Amino acid sequence: MKKIFHLQENTFDIAHVSHYTLYILLSDQYLQISCINQQQCLLISGYTLRRTHFLDDLCTLYNQSVILQQKNWTAITIAYNNPLFTILPEKFFAVENIFEDLQINCPVYRHTHQAHYYIHTKEKICVSFAVMKNIHAFFFQEYSTKLRQKHVVNIGISHALFYQKKKYETNIHMLFGIDYLMITVLQKGTLIFCNRFSCGYLEKKSLYYLQCVIKILNLKNFGIYCSGFITSKSYDYVQAQKYGYTISIQQHTHPLQLSGVFKKNQMDRCTDLLHMDL
Repeated sequence: MKKIFHLQENTFDIAHVSHYTLYILLSDQYLQISCINQQQCLLISGYTLRRTHFLDDLCTLYNQSVILQQKNWTAITIAYNNPLFTILPEKFFAVENIFEDLQINCPVYRHTHQAHYYIHTKEKICVSFAVMKNIHAFFFQEYSTKLRQKHVVNIGISHALFYQKKKYETNIHMLFGIDYLMITVLQKGTLIFCNRFSCGYLEKKSLYYLQCVIKILNLKNFGIYCSGFITSKSYDYVQAQKYGYTISIQQHTHPLQLSGVFKKNQMDRCTDLLHMDL
């Protein structure tokens, strides 16, 4: 377990966490947190975790971190970044069938996994997802009834809807995470596709996935908007331009207030973490 970054406002006061909301983004390689006070970001931190000693590292981190040991937050939201999810129209979702729905897309089992769901009410889309029971038990023990759970796919959908453009009939949003790529497609403001691909921003596979989505959906007249671990000099961005795609880096009119403590390049790399409240 290793700390990879920590940025903090001078106004952050651990004695006042009852006024703050804690957001946690968890994958099998890292844990990131942000603390928000009425739309103002006060703190972000990131830690690596070892896959082979995941729960041990998680316990060590909580034993060492005074911030994570706090219990009386206004609210706590955790988003799981894993491939164990499925997306359904809300009208086809039934809680009693959640494992059957998940098993269409991923290997989850009642004796080893805990299943959850999160509904995008306006869009009438339901994301079902699963997490290992021991991980769920750990966080439930830490935060009990205050804990609100979602999936990183929920963040990707909300992010795309929040930043959708009207210049093109179809918007393709590509969110580059540390260890994933998410492609979300909106057509005339309606969600028609979303998927999370298990490839890191250094793996140079995004153009392949992008072309697959464009071909399968037979997309025309679209703009491509990128966020996260990508710049105009990134391999994926340059290659997409060579193929003639209209592609741009998303300029965030951020929903959170961010002071100069939080540098732009660091904020771009925490796009998913900083959009958990959408």
